[in-house]
Amino acid sequence: MGGVLVDISRQSCVDAYLKLGFRDVNSYLGDYGQKGPFLKIENGELTEQQFYDAIHAIIPNASNKEIADAFNQFITGLPVYRLELLSLLKAKGYRLMLLSNTNPIVFEKAKELFTQLGLTINNYFDDIFCSYQIKAIKPDPQAFQSVIEISGIVPEETLFIDDSQNNLNAAMAFGFETLLATDGMDLREKLLP
Repeated sequence: MGGVLVDISRQSCVDAYLKLGFRDVNSYLGDYGQKGPFLKIENGELTEQQFYDAIHAIIPNASNKEIADAFNQFITGLPVYRLELLSLLKAKGYRLMLLSNTNPIVFEKAKELFTQLGLTINNYFDDIFCSYQIKAIKPDPQAFQSVIEISGIVPEETLFIDDSQNNLNAAMAFGFETLLATDGMDLREKLLP
């Protein structure tokens, strides 16, 4: 989701946490992976409240809302043309699935972006797999194994798009076709004839 469909800014998130007094937040938040409580909420080890409690131990004066708002600075937008592309691909009969390294806080905020055309995220995807729900984070092979087992897809007949080469390498090990989404790439040029 992030870096492919939804535009993201790690630095905006870092800056927001720094404003709250989280001095070493840089060591917790990465472009493609998190550490500490940020990792544990993403892989389903922590509930949302347990995450807030862990962050309160670091920045005790921040409210849950301030913590969530800072986390949500990771996502910066979703251009409408990408939603239109998803709708067009579905109309052409493609089965669309979302596999995202995310957490319940950011995912709830991201879902709002999918309502720009009067639809919901569920209108765009046949299946949604969030790391915190399947308890596995890409590039962990278990994330791909879960998707294959639950959805019944055939990897060799499936295109996996991601903004991380490590995630693409993991997908290729299962036989997926892959496409690296780079900054500024217009997916319409790659996916439409």
